[in-house]
Amino acid sequence: MKGKMEVKVVDDLMLLRCKHSVSPAEVNLGTMKAGRLLLQEVSDRLCQEHQPDLNRLLRKITGRRLLDVSASLLFRQRERIYVFTMSDRIKR
Repeated sequence: MKGKMEVKVVDDLMLLRCKHSVSPAEVNLGTMKAGRLLLQEVSDRLCQEHQPDLNRLLRKITGRRLLDVSASLLFRQRERIYVFTMSDRIKR
């Protein structure tokens, strides 16, 4: 099954939900506390590294600056949730 993405906008937040984006290996690693911590550390680091590029892209799309980005992994649902905090309310 292919992954599906959904975007929701709530005031100054953008939520990106990526279904079926967590691999079976990541789910397996997520069964252990050390594995969950490692996967979260990698997600946090990737968000930090890509924040300048994401800022440029989202600024073109929304006209707002990206202040912060964070990611959560939902192992049971095999989903990643990204939360983008923007500098001001996003117009739809």
